[in-house]
Amino acid sequence: MTDITLGDITLGDITLGNITLVMMEQARRRGWDERTKQGVWN
Repeated sequence: MTDITLGDITLGDITLGNITLVMMEQARRRGWDERTKQGVWN
């Protein structure tokens, strides 16, 4: 039971974490692209 719950928790955290990190990374890249196009570095 402990292995199953730990596995579910870790897998859930890892997948959710990766999804959020990927979304943040994509947003960062889009933000950098917009900033470089506009020449604004805030």
